[in-house]
Amino acid sequence: MAWLLSIEFPGAFYHVMNHGNTGMDIYRSERNREKFLEYVGEAVKRYGIKVHTYCLMTTHYHFLIETPHANLSQAIKWTNVGYSVYFNRKQKKNSLPASAFVRPDAFI
Repeated sequence: MAWLLSIEFPGAFYHVMNHGNTGMDIYRSERNREKFLEYVGEAVKRYGIKVHTYCLMTTHYHFLIETPHANLSQAIKWTNVGYSVYFNRKQKKNSLPASAFVRPDAFI
């Protein structure tokens, strides 16, 4: 599925949501939820976003966020990547992207 283009401008409000890959749990313990909220708190400090309300479900989350500096994508990317690295390390999963060189003539 393609990413939707987000319009970002100072003072905008966004309903931000995200879910686990293939419906998997993204929080498997209370500590996972706390750690995710620590990342959100750090994003508030780093990017100046304002979280008005949120709901953490087992497989997804919802936030109402205001962006005084038109930087929603940066804040959410930082939060999601940081938490994903933490979660996958705790679950002992390797989620790093992989790539391999392909010769230009290999498929011709």
